[in-house]
Amino acid sequence: MLLLCLLSLTDAVYDIDEIVVTATRYPAAVKELPVATIVIDKKDIEAANAKDLNEVLQKEAGIDIKDYGGALSSVTIRGIQANGILVLINGRPFNSITTGMANISAININTVERIEIVKGAASNVYGANALGGVINIITRRDLTRPEMFMQAQISSIGNDASIEDQDFFARIGYPLGRFIIETNGGYRASNGFRINTDFKDYNFSTGLIYELTDVSIAARVNYGKKDYGTPGPMLADSTSYSPLDRESDVNILNDLDCDWMINQYLQWSNKIYLDRRQTDFNSFYVGYNNDTIVQNYYYLTNTLGISSILDYQFGNSEWAIGIDGRYDSLDADENAMFSDTSWQVSSFSVGAWFEINKRISERSLILTGLRLDYYPDFGIFLSPQVGLTGSISEWLIIKMSTGRAFRAPTFNDLYYPLSGNPELKPEHGWAYELRIESTPTVNSFIALSGFHRLIIDRIAWMPADNMFWEPQNLNNLNVKGIEIETLLRSRNYGFELGATYLDSEQQNDEIVYDFYDWPADTSHIEIENISRGAAFVPLYNLTLKTWIKLPYAMQLGASFVQVGERVNYYPDYSDYPNVFMQTKTLNAYQIIDLSIERNFFGKISFVLGAKNLLNTAYATQFGYSIDDLDYPMPGRSIFARVKVKI
Repeated sequence: MLLLCLLSLTDAVYDIDEIVVTATRYPAAVKELPVATIVIDKKDIEAANAKDLNEVLQKEAGIDIKDYGGALSSVTIRGIQANGILVLINGRPFNSITTGMANISAININTVERIEIVKGAASNVYGANALGGVINIITRRDLTRPEMFMQAQISSIGNDASIEDQDFFARIGYPLGRFIIETNGGYRASNGFRINTDFKDYNFSTGLIYELTDVSIAARVNYGKKDYGTPGPMLADSTSYSPLDRESDVNILNDLDCDWMINQYLQWSNKIYLDRRQTDFNSFYVGYNNDTIVQNYYYLTNTLGISSILDYQFGNSEWAIGIDGRYDSLDADENAMFSDTSWQVSSFSVGAWFEINKRISERSLILTGLRLDYYPDFGIFLSPQVGLTGSISEWLIIKMSTGRAFRAPTFNDLYYPLSGNPELKPEHGWAYELRIESTPTVNSFIALSGFHRLIIDRIAWMPADNMFWEPQNLNNLNVKGIEIETLLRSRNYGFELGATYLDSEQQNDEIVYDFYDWPADTSHIEIENISRGAAFVPLYNLTLKTWIKLPYAMQLGASFVQVGERVNYYPDYSDYPNVFMQTKTLNAYQIIDLSIERNFFGKISFVLGAKNLLNTAYATQFGYSIDDLDYPMPGRSIFARVKVKI
């Protein structure tokens, strides 16, 4: 009670009325959204002193990062894997059409102004790939005065005092009448902490905003190039599985937005985006004659997308309708040892949706929505959602929601030469959540969620009737969990604690008998559907973040992340022709980060800190086999950073 009284005397800086756009695709207050939605603002990002987006996201409850220990990483939410999480940049999709996943390490953290995260199904407004949630990374900024920002960071890893990582970034923005011009550029490089984990990353973007009284037009171009090693898992002798393999990615993202406030009740928002992504992968291995074999893979994807949304406020209701359309193409060349393969495919999709947010009493709202998506490959998919929000008091809110969502098959699943399956259906399922939110004081927040996800027709590669392996709709996933989030914040300190527990089960088709008769050139395979604890899903995660302002314009920041163990399964043919599964476990781990920042004259800041302070040995991603050492993560690193803002 005394603590609550003391907290109530501090300035109110946490606002549950904060407006977000990701959950509904139109502006809405967080407290009115039935699905769990959180915001990471610029102050949170700066306080984290993170070197990349991974570090920011992994310190949120329910979010897990799969990091390959180099320049590739993906994100999962509450047990739903990365190809079922829709990642947006300024509201437009960033997921790959070939893998379904988004490589979040390709996004420069210095360009990020705000992150909005929806931890529930959102196909009712976004369509495909919002099966487990949405992460919207917002880089657009509205400047009111000229600004220039520069940052440089160096760091070392382990006991070696040499500089391993460098990070340089600069940004300049200038409002000129009705125009706002902003340009930024960054360079990141690392020597890597093990064989073939080095990378170089170049990023440049420029944006132009034109604002009238009722109309805003924004255009942005982003260019990113990343050259990096793809080491594969570590082997028992501490070498890499792929010590020479290299990849180069080039992403060019173009956006044009036009928002028109027609009157005080009606807003019309439009977006056009055009992407060009190129991947060059070079694989090296030793041939039968001890010669070096080189295999080259080239992928070029192009995407054209449009969206249009009308948002109308009518009495106690808010109505939104929207349409989306996109066209994707892939041009691939694979030069392998025994054959060369070229393939070109394209496809399109269209979606239309509506959502009604109606206040049914002074203290309660009901949200209903429905989306219809059409794909030429599998036809029509419907995604309904219903949510209810009720205020028990001024400081206590109860939320309930249920919705249907789906993940579309990727281009690799559908069209890969000789093994793609054009008969695939989407992975789909229902999500349920009960959530209680409370603001017991003006600067505190507590939330408790219980949720359930049931996903069926999951896509897996298995032998078909012709004995060739191909992707098929075979498996199911059942995830139940609870989550708690707490926040205390004032102008002089911040404290956040989150915890998520997951009870997950997979029902997968598995090969239990595999016999091949060489003389007859025939095979006999037996498959059974077997239930096990879900692969890759950690049992729990616990996150703690805190920062406090100190005298002499100093600020101390610390974070703690603990992730429970996770398992994966590998087939064992030692009792041929019988096949059974071996279980491999990645152990639970704890990571502590620490930083201290000193500001001079309100314009220059020096930061000194440590990542993985306890030098914990851990991995977040499994390797190829039961015997390798997976993808180890870096040990302790010390970093120094200087920031100049004018």
